[in-house]
Amino acid sequence: MFTATIAESKEELIKEEAKDNSDIKIYTDGSGFEGSVGAAAVLYRKGVEELEKILRFHLGSLKKHTMFKGEAVGSILRARKSRPGQYLVTEYLSLTEAVHNSTNVPCPIGTAKFALKWVAVHEGVTANERVNEEVKRAAQGESSLLEDLPPILRKRLPYSASAVKQEFAEMQKVRWKEPWRDSPHYARFQHIDTDFPFNKFQRISDKLSRSQASLLMQLRTGHLPLNSYLYHIKKLATSCCESCWGIARLTIKETVIHYLFKCQVYAAECYDMDRALGHQSQDLQGILGSLDGIKELLKFIGRMARFKKMLGDALGDVSHLDTYVSHLVPYLME
Repeated sequence: MFTATIAESKEELIKEEAKDNSDIKIYTDGSGFEGSVGAAAVLYRKGVEELEKILRFHLGSLKKHTMFKGEAVGSILRARKSRPGQYLVTEYLSLTEAVHNSTNVPCPIGTAKFALKWVAVHEGVTANERVNEEVKRAAQGESSLLEDLPPILRKRLPYSASAVKQEFAEMQKVRWKEPWRDSPHYARFQHIDTDFPFNKFQRISDKLSRSQASLLMQLRTGHLPLNSYLYHIKKLATSCCESCWGIARLTIKETVIHYLFKCQVYAAECYDMDRALGHQSQDLQGILGSLDGIKELLKFIGRMARFKKMLGDALGDVSHLDTYVSHLVPYLME
């Protein structure tokens, strides 16, 4: 007979564990520690305080193996025979044989019971605390003798594809940062976004419409078709804000900062954004770094209708973003 249970709370789990009078208990775990991955299994018998058997296995560096793989190896350590898909099955067969052959366990053939439990805490469960200690020792390089290990663990395990890919991605980030710091665009981006390679912006822009993402990219790079940029690429004869010149004969360069925060023509629209964002309403880096800031910025630019002909009427429509807020929060907190 076999059952699998998961306690609803830490307190309930500890109580159930204290009441568990199983004849044989095996605890396994796998985890990363100090840059490496280890797995372990410990076996206890009813009425015996000291553990009967310990198996440890050192997988290697976290750059080549994952903690999930460590958990899987922990399950393998419980098995007597190791074939794909047979780890738990062989364990139960092995325990069945041990129970049936034991004269100390009053368990008739055919009535053995087995339970698989997920112990989600290390504190409060002595055996689980012990296997956690053994995992740390395994991660530091202590493995059991080869003859004690299942056959599949008597040779070097293949690297985890996900771990290798992650290591490669981290190496590329380091390599990219060096030429980025030497780039003429580096200084310009220090007041826009310092989180190179801009993963947060990529996640946010994935949820925007094409016109909204295009607008934000132009804002970030300074390529928004304002007079300063159009003058720079020789499409206009002046870089000055035509609105400020028309109202007060002021010769002010129409930059992104002027357009968003300083131009008096858009004072009413700017007031609405000031009320929504508070002290961050004049901080372009803060606005572009949060979903709430970007939503208010898009609504603000949509109200001004400056780029309506180029980017369409729906530029300020951010209703579709509300459904993504809860999904983005964990990523935006990184």
